[in-house]
Amino acid sequence: IKIQLEYDLHSGKFLKFQMEPGKNNDITFGTECLDTLCPGDLCIRDLGYFSLKDLDQMDQRGAFYVSRLKLNNRVYVKNESPEFFRDGTVKKQSLYVLLDLEDIMHQIKPGDTYEIRNAYVGQQKLPSRGFCCKVFYMKIHSRKQDLGESGMRYFKGKQFKKDIILVAALYYCRFSLSYRDVSEILKERGISVHPTTIMRWVHKYGNLIYQIWKVKNKSARLSWHLNETYIKVKGEWRYLYRAIDKDGHTLDIQLRKKRDHQAAYAFMKRLVKHFGEPTVLTTDKAPALLCSFNKLRKQGFYQTTIHCTIKHLNNLIEQDHRHVKRRFAKSAGFQNLRHTSRTIKGTETIHTLYKQRRSLQRDSAFSTYNELQQLLATS
Repeated sequence: IKIQLEYDLHSGKFLKFQMEPGKNNDITFGTECLDTLCPGDLCIRDLGYFSLKDLDQMDQRGAFYVSRLKLNNRVYVKNESPEFFRDGTVKKQSLYVLLDLEDIMHQIKPGDTYEIRNAYVGQQKLPSRGFCCKVFYMKIHSRKQDLGESGMRYFKGKQFKKDIILVAALYYCRFSLSYRDVSEILKERGISVHPTTIMRWVHKYGNLIYQIWKVKNKSARLSWHLNETYIKVKGEWRYLYRAIDKDGHTLDIQLRKKRDHQAAYAFMKRLVKHFGEPTVLTTDKAPALLCSFNKLRKQGFYQTTIHCTIKHLNNLIEQDHRHVKRRFAKSAGFQNLRHTSRTIKGTETIHTLYKQRRSLQRDSAFSTYNELQQLLATS
């Protein structure tokens, strides 16, 4: 059961009280509370109730809002030098410039705040005033201690135990099994779990272990291999960009709707910011990759990197694609780009843990499950 409350700080009264099933999303309640807003009100919302559509409705009603931003939200500023067509009309796509929030966070020091006075958030270009704040390391450490250091905070409130959830997600990501296959394997061991529940676990914890692994996987690599492969989502081809080092260990992945210059540019820039410049970058002769590399070099990246486009040298990553794609041989196909990305992130992370640790330990000592436990324990 979930109890939803809306409290008015000024009058000290509850404006709305509601009891609903625990599976309901908080965003639904946030939309229902819009009727209680008056012009000039200030609405303070937790991240669980975040919705750009709701914030836009508040703005239209003359109310103000304070909210954190989700990681996948894009922030724009107006372009001072927009592009024009020959007839003098402005190109709409050049009216705004995307801000690189990750770059801003790297520039500011702990304890400092960076203000974006005239920001525009999301596709709706919602007018806002943004603040980026970098907290001290000790504060982050104390928060982690408050939440618990063993990874149990990620499983708080779950019906099933942590071990069951991890094993189910691990089986699906590690082997070529369907959700129903994993459900039947657990049932043989006396645990009854619906395949849909396992699917939700994979979507949530696949993305979680990827984010934890990415934070810890920051060591510099001298030689990179970069390429893209095809993944079918709802009957249409989508493109999975992957990068590995010379030993075959995964550096990063990114699923994109299109295979164009923007997708290649974003992925290559993210790589060089996270790992630094490699000695050699090996790709194929795709025009988007060549154009992106030259553009990034003009911006000051990849200055000492040798760009190699010899075909047979990229066979390493071409062969590595199959280890990820064959995991979904028994699946019914993906229906959603977001869920596809989360599933692939989990699969790629488990496969990476296997590749990195398997070569260092004996068969009798190695366990992917133990490696996953250690990854969560140190988060």
